[in-house]
Amino acid sequence: MSFIGAVGQQWQKAQLSQRLQLALMPRPSLNYLFTGATDRETLSHLVAALVFSEGKPDWLVLDAEHERQPLSAWDTMDCLLLSCTLLSTRACSPEGLSQAEQLVMTLAEVWASELERHVDHGDAKRDGCQALLRLIAALKEQQQVRRQRSRNMTR
Repeated sequence: MSFIGAVGQQWQKAQLSQRLQLALMPRPSLNYLFTGATDRETLSHLVAALVFSEGKPDWLVLDAEHERQPLSAWDTMDCLLLSCTLLSTRACSPEGLSQAEQLVMTLAEVWASELERHVDHGDAKRDGCQALLRLIAALKEQQQVRRQRSRNMTR
């Protein structure tokens, strides 16, 4: 990748991060998630980095015209789904997830649950929400098994 291409991709990551922050701001139901050490800005930067980990996704439209507008709820959902899919591999590692990565998973679960309630049954968007919720449920179950094993080993 050329220098100009790399700078352009960094600009797009920053734009995605800003638009994610704007999408998260007006939702009071999410405020309780950001009372710890990880704030919206950090979380948005992490999600943007994960989304761009393999280059700019084709479905993501970032242009100067929409630069200061919040990301749509469904584009945010797609970003969280992609991020959680990538984080699921890391969650299976012995180190587990960092606090910020765990917050991405929690936010994705809340976001998908809220959106799922507003979509008709059988809609492809609902299927995406349910897929994300199943992934998170499976990861939670795996974490619980890991904790139980670790407790049994210390006894």
